[in-house]
Amino acid sequence: MDEVAYARHIRRAKEADFIYNTIRAIYGIEIPWQQAYFMAIKDKLLYPEEKELVKEFHPVK
Repeated sequence: MDEVAYARHIRRAKEADFIYNTIRAIYGIEIPWQQAYFMAIKDKLLYPEEKELVKEFHPVK
């Protein structure tokens, strides 16, 4: 992987972590990640590209 691709991957990972942590902060860590993710979608907190990004780095079963 070249430096540009690696930098892009790291940037996308940080963005995904931010989205993940925000969703967990809103809905709490007591509920499973899958449930919190679908609640965020239901409540329309995520744009379509954000949904795919967070699923790429924090898989939903």
